[in-house]
Amino acid sequence: MKEKEEDNNTRSYHDNKLQNGKLPSLSLNFKKTFKFLGPGLITGASDDDPSGIATYSQVGAIFGTTISPYLFFWQASEESEEDVAKHKIKDIGQGKPKISRNEVKIMRIDVAVGMAFSIMIMSSIVVTTAGSLHSKGVTDISTAQEAAKALQPLVKTFPYSGEIAEVIFALGIIGTGLLAVPVLAGSSAYAISDTFGWKQGLGKKFKQAKPFYLVIAASTTIGLGINFVNIDPIKALIYTAVINGITAVPILFVILKIANDRKILEDKTNSMVSNILGWLTFLIMGTSVAILLFTWGRS
Repeated sequence: MKEKEEDNNTRSYHDNKLQNGKLPSLSLNFKKTFKFLGPGLITGASDDDPSGIATYSQVGAIFGTTISPYLFFWQASEESEEDVAKHKIKDIGQGKPKISRNEVKIMRIDVAVGMAFSIMIMSSIVVTTAGSLHSKGVTDISTAQEAAKALQPLVKTFPYSGEIAEVIFALGIIGTGLLAVPVLAGSSAYAISDTFGWKQGLGKKFKQAKPFYLVIAASTTIGLGINFVNIDPIKALIYTAVINGITAVPILFVILKIANDRKILEDKTNSMVSNILGWLTFLIMGTSVAILLFTWGRS
């Protein structure tokens, strides 16, 4: 009974805050803030999940969007593109560029800053979603329009709140698309070109790398076509993220092995700190994938 009363009080607290169009003040203590955000802070829409499948899937999806396999190809390929542009190598996959320690340092800063912004944005999205959608019982969203409508209580103190929520959400979706489409399509083109030994590179003209650009065009077209078939885009994103989390584990293992191979990298192999962090990441991701697969197999 005590837990039920506490839950009711928490719900009333949620409703009052949302009716005022506000999230809890940052001055509230951690316990009240966590109650407002609810279990959605960690498990998304996985509260009613006795088997644990949805919960572990969400964890795997978070890993899949944070350490995505396609980014391995994109980052490495873009560095190679720069080497070609600086005439350090003739073409991608041809020759061995001379990389100074200062250049390696710049690469590390570039990746570290990108990771910091990525984690900050991801955390903001998780907290905002938990506080706005999950706290109102919205746990099953299949379209961007539904998500936009669910955000209306947060801005209903403004005139035309519904339109504002939809416009803000639409701008976010468009911005994400403009950022993601080139990277995703380009990564698949780089990966496939590497596999078949095709000419590749965004610095080349279409005539110089036809297969490479055709893969980009095909990937973009397929992505566009999904909008016109009966596929839930939100679930498709989650399933894709879970697959990314699973496939990232073996790729991460190979990268760590290469990063410690002196025959390939000579004196630029991983430091002890990089190895500790890298293998710890591999262990955590590998464990989460193993638990996820075990849970799936048991269900």
